Amino acid sequence: MTKRVKSIHNFGPDKVDEMKDAFDLWNTDGNNHLDHKEMTQAIKKLGDFDSNALGKIMEEVDENKDGVIDFQEFLNALWKLKTSGDSSGFGNLVGKQLELISVQTKSGGLHSYATEEISAFANHLNY
Repeated sequence: MTKRVKSIHNFGPDKVDEMKDAFDLWNTDGNNHLDHKEMTQAIKKLGDFDSNALGKIMEEVDENKDGVIDFQEFLNALWKLKTSGDSSGFGNLVGKQLELISVQTKSGGLHSYATEEISAFANHLNY
């Protein structure tokens, strides 16, 4: 049986919802856990990120050492990063995801745009 992880964060409900959206985008199989494969996909999707750091990230965030990251571990890691001011590794990865805006396509797919892309497009339309 997997050891349950205690909540240590003080994020408000809106912030938790925002973080859940990022978590769910990475949780491609919908099992409420991020495994090594899903984290690898997230790193590749977000671009310029050191994939060699993945093992270290998984080890740091996986508090109960069951080999996957559940949502509570995800929130706890983000809270630790917020309170310590560290923006490397896992925090950088999540930060990049939160900066993306996702748009549902006609075919039902999901495409993500960086906030810079949205701004440039809006500026182009307003020209």
